Amino acid sequence: MKLSRGTIALYMTLVFASGAAIGVYGNRYYTASVESTNRNKGKRPPSPEEFRKMYLTNMQTQLLLSDEQVQKLTAVLDETRTLMNDLHKRQQPEQQEIQRAQNEKIRALFDSVQLEKYDAMMKRLSERAKNKGNKNRNGF
Repeated sequence: MKLSRGTIALYMTLVFASGAAIGVYGNRYYTASVESTNRNKGKRPPSPEEFRKMYLTNMQTQLLLSDEQVQKLTAVLDETRTLMNDLHKRQQPEQQEIQRAQNEKIRALFDSVQLEKYDAMMKRLSERAKNKGNKNRNGF
């Protein structure tokens, strides 16, 4: 079956156009993903207070909230924070007990040499966590 010159030209145009469209889409996708990665690289996540401030600002500007609505929204956020803190305080002892039980089970798996190494490893991890917590509190 012979194809006419017009049909061949149409097919070639379609192949070229689809290749160009895929190239443009792929370039935009790649650029967007690289920019997103670079934008978040080296940045620390916002603190809870920074996040709250951004949230309130966005809500106020995007929804055109009145001052009264902002005050009510702030009260809702304060109430929720208090409830979540209370929940965390109630759950903390149970979480610590679960972690303690896990640690006992893990320790039971080891012989004396492994147990000594495990204890040293856990001590290093604990010190590292304490140092990291102090750095965050001091802003360093």
